[in-house]
Amino acid sequence: MRKSITGYLSDLEDFLGYYPVQVTSGILDRIATLEMGILVVNLIFNMVKSILIVISVLIIYSLLMVSVEQKNFEIAVIRMVGL
Repeated sequence: MRKSITGYLSDLEDFLGYYPVQVTSGILDRIATLEMGILVVNLIFNMVKSILIVISVLIIYSLLMVSVEQKNFEIAVIRMVGL
């Protein structure tokens, strides 16, 4: 986005014939400083999502293992009783 705006401003500068003029925009400077903050926040959110996915996989695995162990225990009790 920044390149397109800067390119547009450079084309406008060339069209007007002001070659030695440096075109700057305060809004573009503010956006440049905010881009790094946005990247950091996205990185933090991605790390949190990854951790939550790993925790959810571990919880699902443990629940399935408890179910299998419980079923094995029930089968062992039934065999012990002789049914």
